[in-house]
Amino acid sequence: MATSQELQSQLAQARSPEEYVDMLQHGITHFPRTPLFWRLYAEHERATKGAAAAWQLLTTHAGGLAWCRCDPELWRVAAECCRDATPREEDVGPNSELVGRTFEKAVAVAGAAPEARGLWRAYDDWAANTAPVVLRKPVRRSLLQRAVLVPGDGMDDLWRELERDAREGGDRDAKETHRALEPYATAARKDGAARSRIWQSARHGDDGEPP
Repeated sequence: MATSQELQSQLAQARSPEEYVDMLQHGITHFPRTPLFWRLYAEHERATKGAAAAWQLLTTHAGGLAWCRCDPELWRVAAECCRDATPREEDVGPNSELVGRTFEKAVAVAGAAPEARGLWRAYDDWAANTAPVVLRKPVRRSLLQRAVLVPGDGMDDLWRELERDAREGGDRDAKETHRALEPYATAARKDGAARSRIWQSARHGDDGEPP
């Protein structure tokens, strides 16, 4: 039987969509701790069957998030599927609350990973463009203030957005918070490379079964 690494390399050589799906199903069955198989399978389900099918794949009891609970890219895909499968609301209601809770859980579980930029960016995109208008400013400010303290690569643009919000928003509290966060955000960016190495070592050594 192929190893996880061998199966990953074989995915690009699949001769048909059916063979590709068979490989992914083999991957999530025999190597359920490998987030890549779950993420690619979910993205395939989203493209062929819709976001709701992908959301169900990842959130059932034995789904991807039960196995790979700390992978930021898998959480990003899950949160995006929740967003796309849930009807948009103009006012705060059960749908927007579900999407908001999903993004909040995602960043609580995996948002401190050095590779979490894509997850934070997806959350920021929802808060800025799709969330009910009354939620956009407070949710976005809250998530940006947390994201800029995450050590890792690619967070500079989120810091610049927070800085622009403080400069252009005319909000005294925002400006004071920005000044208070600046030394911590600077330290987080400098610490990103070391955190990334530690995270990679710990994550790729993880195996076993979910509780």
